[in-house]
Amino acid sequence: MLEELDLIPNSPRRAMLSELESRIGEIEDAIDYCGGEYPELSVRFASQIWRNFLYFGRVERGVNLLKRVVSESDCLDEYYCEAMLGLGVLFLKIGMSEDAEEVLSKLVNISTEMGSTRHSSTGKIMISRVKADRGDFQASKELSDEVAELSAENGDFFTGALAMHAEAYRRRIAGDLDGAVDAYQRAIAVYKEKGSHEMELEERRNLGTVKFLIGKYDEAALILKRDDQEWESGIPYFDAYSKIDKAILACIEGRNEDAINLVELALSSIEDCEQRVDPDELLLIERIRVLAGGL
Repeated sequence: MLEELDLIPNSPRRAMLSELESRIGEIEDAIDYCGGEYPELSVRFASQIWRNFLYFGRVERGVNLLKRVVSESDCLDEYYCEAMLGLGVLFLKIGMSEDAEEVLSKLVNISTEMGSTRHSSTGKIMISRVKADRGDFQASKELSDEVAELSAENGDFFTGALAMHAEAYRRRIAGDLDGAVDAYQRAIAVYKEKGSHEMELEERRNLGTVKFLIGKYDEAALILKRDDQEWESGIPYFDAYSKIDKAILACIEGRNEDAINLVELALSSIEDCEQRVDPDELLLIERIRVLAGGL
């Protein structure tokens, strides 16, 4: 998962999401109120809440709102770029890859003209993911390599680590699991050095799932195990994917029936979030079903 949040209890980002969610109705009312008269304010508000539509299972609603606010505004600033990024990500999460690529390409063009390196780089990373999902691994590689080179030049560790994540994702989809492990480990090292604990743990989770695919079950279990209170985040998106982690552990421990049931619960929960299952997660589900005898 590339959505930059994790399952840590009392995480500052998780707390921020929950706080926004408690006021989401007020914020949407403010967006409607600003409407055509103050479109730049609508974009500003929308840019701050698009992740809530993703993580709390209202993707269609988020797509409609973001499409409206970006079409109404001609104030091309950082908030506009963030709203465009959100729209592209939401399109991608519901499988509308052509729409996602179109929006993200516009984001790259606009942010490049503005001199917003962070948004142009993030847009390229997301397009890299679109390309990988289609099997165009060379185009995906070129985009992530471009971001990696630029981040090294300007010292932006965040986009550099995102480029490593994109590389790992591409290699994982392409079947180069050892290469994916290497890329995830490099991203983890960056986050650890910079003290970005949340992102480090999210990439560790990704590393653990690849270890499972490789067949290094003890290493995977060691990475993926969490205390009981850590399994439920209160955020539907993450709770859905945590069920896949639980299914992996059940599979490793020989609890095959539990593993299959958890997979079905995960699929149902992801559907409730109005999203497709990410291709890298589908690989995990397929492996669990094979090992647990669920085919």
